[in-house]
Order: sequence, then C-alpha cells, then structure tokens
Amino acid sequence: MDLTERPDPGRASSGPESIVTRTTPAPPARVRAGVTGLFQGFALLTTGLLAGTFAYGAVNIVPAFNAVPLEVRLTFHSAMMRLNEPVMRTAMALAIISSLGLALASRGLPRLLPAGAAVLGLGSLLITLLGNVPLHQDIKRWAATGSAPPGHQEILRQWDTFHAMRTATGLAAFLLIIVAAVVLHRPHHDA
Repeated sequence: MDLTERPDPGRASSGPESIVTRTTPAPPARVRAGVTGLFQGFALLTTGLLAGTFAYGAVNIVPAFNAVPLEVRLTFHSAMMRLNEPVMRTAMALAIISSLGLALASRGLPRLLPAGAAVLGLGSLLITLLGNVPLHQDIKRWAATGSAPPGHQEILRQWDTFHAMRTATGLAAFLLIIVAAVVLHRPHHDA
C-alpha cells in the first residue's frame, strides 16, 4: 500500500521544525487499480497460455496425428493425453478464475469482457470434459489392444472437431482479455 506523508492540518506552523507529519493509506481507487492490474496480468498470462497451447495443438499436433500411421497416432495420443490432462485442466481452471477475478475487480461495462472470457474458458473446459476426454478413453483402449474398430475414423474426426471448438473458445477468451486490458487502460473508460 502506498503511504504518503502529509502535514497535520490541526497544528499551526511556525517553521519547518514544527511541521508534524502523519502517514495515511493510499486512496481506495489506487488499491482497486492495483488489484485490477494484478488480475489483468494473471488473466492475460493464463488465457494466453491456454489459447497458445490449444492453437499449437490445432496447427501442429492434430496434423501430425493425421500424417502418421494409426498405431503411431494411438500410442502417441494416449501418452500425450495422460500427461496433458492434469496440466490442461489446471490451465483452464486458472484462466476461468483469473478472468472472473478481473471481472470482479473491474467496474462498469468493461467488466463484461473478462466475464465473457470466463464463460468461454468454462466452455473450453466443458468441451474437453464432455467431448475430448470420453474419446480419450476409446483411444487408450485402442492403443492397448493394438487395433481400432470399424468406423474409428469418425471418432477421431470427432476428437479433432472438439479440439477445434475448444481452441476457438480459448482464443476468443484470450482476445476478450486483450480487449479488456486495452479498455481498462484508456484514460476515460466507463468506471
């Protein structure tokens, strides 16, 4: 908290040696701005990491899955998901929490932007839990048995579609946080 020294208005001044000073806490607006800034930085970091991770997967990993033989995809996909699931769930949770924190710390209409980012982050999480994760179970089973059932291509396309959907929601959440950062730093935003 910023502390400043101010002359005591109740004492008469007869020179520099008679000035009594006291410390006063920083005004609430400055504290609010500091808290908002912390949430903004955290929200930028977490939504950016989430969006970047999803985008990297969409641009590099999914095409690589589709370029290798099925057995290689199943083995790699299973191993990667085992390692990724706890990390990505944590990343999604942090993006949601930080966006909600920024929404609560902000004032006026600009708070709708991080609130929307939190909703989009929740969308990414739900798509993952209800779409991708159940399909991971199928892929693990196929990798363990060394064979995929007839029609497996459609299931793998569904996984790719769910990944594209969560990538879009993750990128949209990040863009909303970027816009919120710009709006909240304008000199005369709606407070």
